[in-house]
Amino acid sequence: MNSKRPIMAALWVAAACALWPLPAEAQSPPYDVFPPAQPPYYRVRYEASTEAGKLPYAVNYTVWIPPGVKGLRGLIVHQHGCGEGSCKSGLTGAYDLHWQQLAKKHACALLAPSYEQPQTADCQMWCDPRNGSSDAFLQCLVDLGKQSGHPELPEVPWALWGHSGGGHWAGGMVLLHPQRVAAAWLRSGVPLLEANPDRPSIKPHTLPAAVLRTPIMCNLGTKEGVTEKEGRFAGVWPANEQFFTAVRSRGGLIGVAVDPLTSHECGNQRYLAIRWLDACLAARLPASCTEPLRDMPTDGAWLAPVLGGAAVAADSYDGDPLKAAWLPNEAVARAWTQYIKDTAVSDTTPPPAPRNVRVDGKLLTWDADADLESGLAGFVIERDGAPIGNVPEQAKNPFGRPLFQNLQYSDTPTQPLAQMQFTDDGAEVGKQHAYRVIAVNTVGLKSKPATPLPTAAPESVGMSASKLQKLNELMDEQVAQAKIAGGVVVVARRGKVVHFESYGHRDRASGDPMQKDTIVRLYSMTKAVVTAAAMMLVDEGKIKLDDPASKYAPALADVKVWTADGLVEPKRAITVADLMRHTAGFGSRGADPVGEALGKAKLGEAKDLDDYVERLAAVPLAYHPGEKWIYSNSIDVLGLVVQKASGKPLGEFLDERLLMPLGMLDTGFYVPADKLDRFAVCYRRDADGLTAMDEAGANQKYHQMPAVQSGGGGLVGTAEDYARFLLMIAGGGEWDGKRYLSPRAIQLMTSDQLPREAFPISFGAQVRHGVGFGFGFNVRTADTEWDPAAHVGEFGWGGAASTHYWVSPNDDGLVVVTLEQVMPYNFDTEWLLKPAIYDAIEK
Repeated sequence: MNSKRPIMAALWVAAACALWPLPAEAQSPPYDVFPPAQPPYYRVRYEASTEAGKLPYAVNYTVWIPPGVKGLRGLIVHQHGCGEGSCKSGLTGAYDLHWQQLAKKHACALLAPSYEQPQTADCQMWCDPRNGSSDAFLQCLVDLGKQSGHPELPEVPWALWGHSGGGHWAGGMVLLHPQRVAAAWLRSGVPLLEANPDRPSIKPHTLPAAVLRTPIMCNLGTKEGVTEKEGRFAGVWPANEQFFTAVRSRGGLIGVAVDPLTSHECGNQRYLAIRWLDACLAARLPASCTEPLRDMPTDGAWLAPVLGGAAVAADSYDGDPLKAAWLPNEAVARAWTQYIKDTAVSDTTPPPAPRNVRVDGKLLTWDADADLESGLAGFVIERDGAPIGNVPEQAKNPFGRPLFQNLQYSDTPTQPLAQMQFTDDGAEVGKQHAYRVIAVNTVGLKSKPATPLPTAAPESVGMSASKLQKLNELMDEQVAQAKIAGGVVVVARRGKVVHFESYGHRDRASGDPMQKDTIVRLYSMTKAVVTAAAMMLVDEGKIKLDDPASKYAPALADVKVWTADGLVEPKRAITVADLMRHTAGFGSRGADPVGEALGKAKLGEAKDLDDYVERLAAVPLAYHPGEKWIYSNSIDVLGLVVQKASGKPLGEFLDERLLMPLGMLDTGFYVPADKLDRFAVCYRRDADGLTAMDEAGANQKYHQMPAVQSGGGGLVGTAEDYARFLLMIAGGGEWDGKRYLSPRAIQLMTSDQLPREAFPISFGAQVRHGVGFGFGFNVRTADTEWDPAAHVGEFGWGGAASTHYWVSPNDDGLVVVTLEQVMPYNFDTEWLLKPAIYDAIEK
């Protein structure tokens, strides 16, 4: 290694930083092409100063705060290079989805400065942090901390990334503030450690001993002095080599990564840089910003020859370790080996699935995170199970792998920022389509539908694996005795699934087995999902529980109550709360006058949900609102309330806010054509055994979206989908890091909300003593002979095809889903399995 290159190193600093005479003229026109800075983005701007030691250029700092983060653990700074073009490119640095994913993983903010340096001005006046940019940076943390509601921002440690003059700045900040820097990646620019005879005004930095504990990576293109010795950027490698030698020879944690394809442009460096920074942040960030940075562990480090060669574990390196490139661990070393060969850093994990898919007419919009390892190349759009387009049509990036956010020279997204949206010009007017958005990362891997259900060994959550095996015996007996054709059972505790098995047949005639992903008619299990959707709107203040239902369904303002003496006015209005807990007063089909009137209303012929409720409102109430609990069509009416309050069709709102975010991708109001081979046959059980129900009845295949999206019983879905929903409920309204419902909403849903006069709950002659009703679920309030194995506090419900579920909060969030397709409704499976499941709880 040649150490006699101080002049070439100094020449590089001069070349990269575009040293022109001062003073600089005022920037004209101003940098006014800003992306919006609305939460979670925040921005401050400081004007240029003529005072000595302060910035002679205006500067803008934009920060992104990961939504939902209560306390920041760190700050990632993405610093552009010199020159007007690079400075303007910094305006979008905080909007980079790939860098945001790194920040989000470690609860860090992402900050991008943008200095308003004129093209012919001296960039040393900002890229040397001693010339005012360090002070401005520290001040921006204070101001942005106040603006964002994160007063800890000025105190958190930093991970620095810089390109060209930005590398000079980032390296300078390491030398000035080593105790604050968790790691620094320097792309094509390093700070000066020796005097530059051509520019004596540039003072060299000193190398504090504390810097030796800071991980640093020098990254440059091979055409920057490694393989091409002439040209504008030929001095980059000599400068990097000198800086590397000064740090590494004293035992510093520094490496070199030479890009084999590029010159000064950033190329594919991010696919190594983000992994390297990820490893450093994981090792060094303290739990709280009030604690000091942790020391970087060295026992797992790898070493490699500086300009390429095999990376090996540090204790196996044959050469001089103080002349070798330092790498933090084996995983990064393997990525480094791929990078220096052809920059094709591999990846085997798919990107996160898009979420919050929204449909407004023909316009689809969604949210998505980038893949941490490989970024985001784009999206595939599917309608009704078939691909219909790509976003973007063709991903671009002149400096590396094509990306959804096409990049500029300084590794920042181009403007205008890419939007997650697609216009489906082929959508059929009046038909609700089922859409799916699939993310694709830069190595071509596609997102999986949803986060897998969390699983655990039964013993790890206090249950007996051997006792849970009893469920298999019991279910197999049910199938063998032709009590059911098939079924699926899910048991979870403490948020983890411990039993998930399928039994028997989906279709006895064909012999097709029941599978874990078999789709079934959920019928009244729909009610809890729709009630949860309504409670989300209650949380948002768009619905109030004491709102009169007529506010959303005006026909209900004129409803009457049936009595033996004739129709009378209700004593009070039906409220939203009445709809949720079945105390609205609506009757049910039967031989009584109200039941007969319901039959004559021909609700099944309604052309839409509005028409359905108008027909229902024309039927007298069986009881005054709040007077008695009676199982009825009230959740269908609640579906209309959700539709009116949200301004979206019920199914669309469910997709956007619950089903897609939870990963309930097989749940909806109909079965798409590509999923019909997973749809279970429904059977009727009588003295002669099981008989498949006819196509016109309960075995209808839900080929298309129904005219009326029934909130009371219209959904189909899978056991896994419903388990996701219940795990969210059992988790207090949270699932997979996202909050869906407030704790207060969960409390109201899962505790008894019935007025005393409404008791008892009964179905005809069947009286359920010890059972109350919350908003969406029945709730066990006392031990009685009804369902004697049940535990107090248990909540749940079922569906007409003998599907069941229950949750027991007092048993560490025990969640059970049992799905079968047998009519008429019975409790056989629930009551058979419940004692065995509770018996499996050991602690």
